[in-house]
Amino acid sequence: MSKGKRIERLFGILKMLMDKKEVTLYQLTQAFDVSKRTIQRDIVTLRKAGFPIARKSPKSGVYRLDKDIKYQVEMFTEKEILILMAIRDALFSMGKGLSKTAKEIISRLLEYEDNIVRVHLDHPKLLDEEDEEKLSEIVNAIRERRIVSFKYRVFSEYSVRVKPYRLGFYRGLWYLLAEDKGKIKAFAVDKMEDVGMEDEEFDEIPEEVIQLESFSPFFSPHLGRAKVKILAAPEAAEFLKRKPIALSQKLLEERPDGSCVFEVEGFTFAEIINTVVKPWIPYVFVLEPKELVESIVSDVEGWIEKAKDAKNTIFRKLTP
Repeated sequence: MSKGKRIERLFGILKMLMDKKEVTLYQLTQAFDVSKRTIQRDIVTLRKAGFPIARKSPKSGVYRLDKDIKYQVEMFTEKEILILMAIRDALFSMGKGLSKTAKEIISRLLEYEDNIVRVHLDHPKLLDEEDEEKLSEIVNAIRERRIVSFKYRVFSEYSVRVKPYRLGFYRGLWYLLAEDKGKIKAFAVDKMEDVGMEDEEFDEIPEEVIQLESFSPFFSPHLGRAKVKILAAPEAAEFLKRKPIALSQKLLEERPDGSCVFEVEGFTFAEIINTVVKPWIPYVFVLEPKELVESIVSDVEGWIEKAKDAKNTIFRKLTP
């Protein structure tokens, strides 16, 4: 088939989606006399071009187009250009689909493609086409305030039905913050399968979620904030004064030897241990609370014993 015929078909698909609330895969194949696989490839092409086409559910073959999308082209300041290009560069690390769309949209707004900024993400999981479809489905569900169902895999697979509130990107992974049976939880998008938006709607997003300034999968509105007092060795203190490594961080004391005492805050102690303390060993020490100090010491001692066992095992295997 010629390129012109395909372009004509792509415009025809868009027109059908604009004219109707929902269009089925069967209707599209009949309208254009092509196979289901051809229509599916066309839908993928339109999505990559930036058109917000979503499926009603993963297996229904019913498509719809968000007709409220508006593009506003404005004059940008240097600061705004920097922000836009930083966003574009960050999305390059998340997979071909998102990066291509980001480049097309932002380059079109800015009218040039100069690479004047580079943003480092924390070793993100690259998104494949299936992951991007999940995100599209979730975004539409959040905007329309509709229930989302999916299968979730941890140790084994189980079915979940939730009220979706927010998507968040945390340390290289996408998460959905949603209400499951009255409790707000974070679900890793890469562990979700068969994501589908249902017809049932929900009323509102909780105020504590709306007021959430930063995202963490450890977030829970039912728990208070965890506070920990840490001592940063001189080798790390100067950096920590320049850049916070916790949800909230306050400098309490600067000592003559160059070390500093900070109070750091997170949603849970587990978050602080895993994202603040352990990555900075041996340059960060917990001072308070004492129970946390004892827990970390026990964890480290256990790790050392396991490391010794692993070393001895390797030595025995190498010894003739």
